[in-house]
Amino acid sequence: LPTALDLLGIPAPHQTQGMSLLGLIDGKEDLFGRKYVFSQSIDGKYMVRTREWKFIDNPVETVQDELYNLKNDPKEQANLNNSEIARRLQEWLIEWKKNLPTYGEQDTGK
Repeated sequence: LPTALDLLGIPAPHQTQGMSLLGLIDGKEDLFGRKYVFSQSIDGKYMVRTREWKFIDNPVETVQDELYNLKNDPKEQANLNNSEIARRLQEWLIEWKKNLPTYGEQDTGK
């Protein structure tokens, strides 16, 4: 949504989640200049990604969460979920989710 609004020149509401990717499309920004990036998919999965790691939190309890080492396994074949890295990335994801705005919240000006 932020990218579509940016393309249209419309300011995003304060509670809009995410960021515009227009700078990436234009080649003016490097998303991976950041240490990590969070995202959410349409099917309810949440993800945190660094240059080396990708952790996917699956919302279905019967489906295992996923962790991939993107440097050694770029095709994401070996799930390394049962590791300390997975636990640390999951903690980051939990903290990020706690701070997500909820639609309908009023702008407090902060």
